Amino acid sequence: MNFIWVTPIVFFIVHNLLTLPFKESSKRRLASYLLASLGVLFVYWTISLAMQVVIRGESFSGFQQRLYNVILSTGIIDIVIYIGIVTAAVGAHFYHQAMRERFTLNQVKQELITEQLKVLRSQLNPHFLFNTLNTVTSLVRLKKLDDATLALSELSNMLRISLANKQSQTVSVREEMQFIHSYLLIQKMRFADKLEITTDIDNSCMNVHIPNMLLHPLVENAVQHGSQSNGKNNAVSLSIHLRHGMLEIDLVNNVGAHNSHEGFGIGVHNTRERLKKLYKDFQLELTPLENGLFRTLMRLPQHTD
Repeated sequence: MNFIWVTPIVFFIVHNLLTLPFKESSKRRLASYLLASLGVLFVYWTISLAMQVVIRGESFSGFQQRLYNVILSTGIIDIVIYIGIVTAAVGAHFYHQAMRERFTLNQVKQELITEQLKVLRSQLNPHFLFNTLNTVTSLVRLKKLDDATLALSELSNMLRISLANKQSQTVSVREEMQFIHSYLLIQKMRFADKLEITTDIDNSCMNVHIPNMLLHPLVENAVQHGSQSNGKNNAVSLSIHLRHGMLEIDLVNNVGAHNSHEGFGIGVHNTRERLKKLYKDFQLELTPLENGLFRTLMRLPQHTD
């Protein structure tokens, strides 16, 4: 007997039986499956035998007896083959169902991650704005009006960059450094005699994409913690290089003698949370060094657009 034409029918029936919202008990559902299976087999035997009779040009007399003989002679083998087809149909149904659910779950997860990232970034934006306005206020109190005017101009530039990239989850290192440059200019005005800034950005890194506003909270913490140190100068060193397919961001700064550097606050906390959601493979290491220095080392997978 040939099961080629039966297989699509079995797959269709199994799919519909498994898709229907059964309210019966498991036993009644199983009984429904068995009855449907017997019905399909009986139809299969009947049609197959009828096709043989037609093809051979034989008479339909004694058809019932011949059908009975066919069921007795090949019934067990046909049932085993049928069970195999049903098993394959059930497996295919649940496989496709699992794929659909997985796809739906991934969509939900992606939407959730996107919303969470928006929340994290929305917390960062007023954070940098608050701290930068404090700096401008300090310059005004010190009667450094020219510096305050320039600081407001750089703040305007920061806001322009922030608004231009507000819909972007990632920006290039070049764009991120433009934002950082404006921020550091403002801080340099505030700590003119104390802040020493060194940047070493490899040109090969400029087009690498990183999460939007990733570097700012780290640089901001380096400046703020260093300003609390007892030394005369707060040396802040930022270097960005590509090593072994990873973007390596190395930030070193001074810290106060009694500053454990554990109070990173919202900036670094949000940075770590964003990285967890965006990357499976990343590093964010916070390491105290000798001579009152502190190192923030970050390694991210290299992505370019």
